[in-house]
Amino acid sequence: MKSYYLLGQPDLANMQYFKCRKALEEEWNMDPSEPTVELFNRIQNGRSILEAV
Repeated sequence: MKSYYLLGQPDLANMQYFKCRKALEEEWNMDPSEPTVELFNRIQNGRSILEAV
């Protein structure tokens, strides 16, 4: 997600988050980690991701 966002591809970053979320749910019945969700939220809100995981 971070790489796509830094390359100016926020739509691909978002797509990667949803792929990750779906895989975690289907394979391990888990939600994304808090740092992953925080990174997604930063991308969604146009906030700096440099200090995010």
